[in-house]
Amino acid sequence: MLLKEIFFRLIGKPARKKLATYRLLDLPLLLYNKLFRPARFISKEVVHGIPTLRIAGFYRRRPNERTDYKGWVHAGLKAYQAYVDLHGKPDLIHAHNSNPAGILAQRLSEKYNIPFVLTEHSSYFHRRLIPPSLIAPLRKALDNASVVGVVSPRLAEDLQEHVGLPADQCQWMPNVIDPEFTEATSAAIAPSDTFHLLSIGDLIPLKAHAELIEAFHFSMRGNNAHLIIAGDGPEDHSLQRRILDLGLGKQIKLVGRLGRRSVRDAIDRCDCLVLPSHYETFGVVLIEALVRGKPVIAADCGGPSCIVNKQNGILFPPKNISALAKALDHMSRFHDIYDSDAIRRDAIERFGQKRLVSDLTSAYAKAFDHSNHLKAA
Repeated sequence: MLLKEIFFRLIGKPARKKLATYRLLDLPLLLYNKLFRPARFISKEVVHGIPTLRIAGFYRRRPNERTDYKGWVHAGLKAYQAYVDLHGKPDLIHAHNSNPAGILAQRLSEKYNIPFVLTEHSSYFHRRLIPPSLIAPLRKALDNASVVGVVSPRLAEDLQEHVGLPADQCQWMPNVIDPEFTEATSAAIAPSDTFHLLSIGDLIPLKAHAELIEAFHFSMRGNNAHLIIAGDGPEDHSLQRRILDLGLGKQIKLVGRLGRRSVRDAIDRCDCLVLPSHYETFGVVLIEALVRGKPVIAADCGGPSCIVNKQNGILFPPKNISALAKALDHMSRFHDIYDSDAIRRDAIERFGQKRLVSDLTSAYAKAFDHSNHLKAA
């Protein structure tokens, strides 16, 4: 990009937006510094009281999913040195997702003899989006982690199937509820004859909003029911057209992407949250709804199977519009029999901060024990 920018400037073309602040004479120096002085691009800040280092990385080749991790790891090694200069050698490394953070953690662990914990969140394994050339470095990172935490048992199965990692090497570490959702504001809506449904997620095929609209049409059209879909994405216009074609304009509204507090408020106003995705590694929006005392409907598509049960909602087979329509109909008639207080208590017990602290404490203790065992051997 920098070489092209220099060439285009020389022939009189306007500067690209990202490089507009640089003069032509500055660009060769910027290229040199990016290639040979990456430490110059490290920034320091404090985030919620935590000292944080960031580095603006650099791809030496054209960006490519098969090789992008190399630039990420190269930059990470430089950032690690800056961390050590400020804080000394760390006792433990915690990497989130094997690609690319786990690969970097494995390199640092091997080079400096530091144990590391890896937590995996990505749906890339299930969706077969990992290039074959990345399997070896990812497997090396997973094999050498003291603990591999996965956000759902289904993700452990995916790692076993696609990377060959034994399922017994994984520890279930579910995502944690955002504290803002546990605030003791009213989690109930005013009594109403209208059945209020809510769905939150990016407007992409994976989230299956088109199937939700079809199921709503089969089971709820003409009923006193409303569906709010919150999110944005490439399917926005096609979903809007389908809603109008089905004559559901008065019952279904697309409201765009919502902020965190607006999400909480929207959950508080609904009777039930629906997650019809084809696949989810976890399903954070489900636990956000549960901690507000709301029952849920979710596709049995991975993560939701460890969240949803008969006491808090309904699971249905993914990509099954008929089954989803039946779930919507059942929930519209019986949503008031769910015990909101029991749903909330169960959600906090299973996905609250105390659970996260317990999981991390256990993982870190295992990492130190593993490290001490290797040193003794």
